[in-house]
Amino acid sequence: MSKESIVEARRELTARELTRLVEELEQWEKKRRAADIHPDSKYRGQYESQLKAVVSEVRGSAESLREDVRKKAEGLSVGEFYDVFARHDRRILWIRRAWNYFRQKFDQRDDPILAPVLQAADEVVWSCYRPLFKNSGLQMDPAPLPYIDTNYSPVTFRSDQSSHLERPADADAGPLKDYFASLPVPVIQLPAIVVTAPWSLVLIGHEIGHIVQPSIEPGYAYVKSFRRLVEEAVHEAGADGTDEQTWGRWAPEIFADWFSVVTMGPWGAWVMGQFELSSGARMRQRRTLYPSAAARLVLLSRMSEQCGLGAVPDVLSDFEFDINKLEEGTELFKDVNIASRVAKLIYGEELPGELGNLRELVGFSADDYRLGAPPEDSGGEVAQWADALVGMRQKTNNEELRAARLVAAGAAQAWREILRAPAEDKRIEATDSLRRSAFVRIRACAEPGTRAAVPRAELKEQPGRRLSQILQEAGDDFLFQ
Repeated sequence: MSKESIVEARRELTARELTRLVEELEQWEKKRRAADIHPDSKYRGQYESQLKAVVSEVRGSAESLREDVRKKAEGLSVGEFYDVFARHDRRILWIRRAWNYFRQKFDQRDDPILAPVLQAADEVVWSCYRPLFKNSGLQMDPAPLPYIDTNYSPVTFRSDQSSHLERPADADAGPLKDYFASLPVPVIQLPAIVVTAPWSLVLIGHEIGHIVQPSIEPGYAYVKSFRRLVEEAVHEAGADGTDEQTWGRWAPEIFADWFSVVTMGPWGAWVMGQFELSSGARMRQRRTLYPSAAARLVLLSRMSEQCGLGAVPDVLSDFEFDINKLEEGTELFKDVNIASRVAKLIYGEELPGELGNLRELVGFSADDYRLGAPPEDSGGEVAQWADALVGMRQKTNNEELRAARLVAAGAAQAWREILRAPAEDKRIEATDSLRRSAFVRIRACAEPGTRAAVPRAELKEQPGRRLSQILQEAGDDFLFQ
């Protein structure tokens, strides 16, 4: 057997595996498009941008590798040639792992139990994400892709900075470590409890805040200026430099909490309380990325009051935590006072570039959250949805952009009323009604049309270039893990 035949047979082995990857990718894309159907049986384009970003990234990296596979083996021994193609085979595996990271999240929509939840989550994401870009003219990247995992609370993996978040093992080691620091599509990891607790979809408002903040101004300029704004508020509250730095470190979470208020009203804060409330000692402890749970809930309450929504409905007193009994001079007493100043300064802030204020850009209306006084006053949209989701009134579906998030907020209000119901049979009946109807009604309130976005420059120019370059530069220690 000649060297040439051995070499070409080995090359063909890798080339076929690469072709198999591309063919599987094409079949998967067709499957996902076939599943992306509106109730009227027409193609919806719900995931048009996300699917295009992922497919182009994987296909682009595969085609780049194909060029390397075709190169001549001049001057190489058979053993050296086998070394080269063993590395190519490993690169194919790593490309597949990058694809699988997104494929598994898309394919959760084929699960009969998870599909209704994620379809509703998709609509809440869009309802929170799209308005800022629609009303400001800022470039919009593909919308975040929600999926369900085993975390207790939601986590956001931004497309431009995910290194500080919990990630899968493949993202923490090997050549994909750098790749997963900048994702082609941002993702939102929802807690498993959302399947039986539709009211927890309200937390999407906070997670979208993490996605949109870096998009407001290039080069993280607004992220930095918002931190300075928080530090200024702390200074005006009479705190020292150490507190300024501490609160400044919390600024990304503070913005996300602010975004949750302007998208979900007081219910973003109330639902956050379901995840934050605990024993007194834990409630008072400052954390690395967040204020203490008590200070954070007070801050959310003050934000809500600034927006004319009144205090968050009993988020602290419902669970017997009285901030009026705080001991003067304690760290928490100081943080509670700072929270009021921070909320006031944030409320009055105008976004850079004459964009206006965040409330207007998102389409916030205090009247949507008006509680009302039944039976004479049925309240705002959210209160009406709260009644409709537990079968206490009839309400027509509304296909406006803001509608899905208002239904989610209505689910939270309904859940609070369920918690306060004295009769056990009434609680069970209302809870069952809420779980049956919430996901269905959220999806029924979807804004019509394709969810297309302007692709990011690097994807538009050369899809897959960054992934293929990372794999080309990876040493054997990484490739052969």
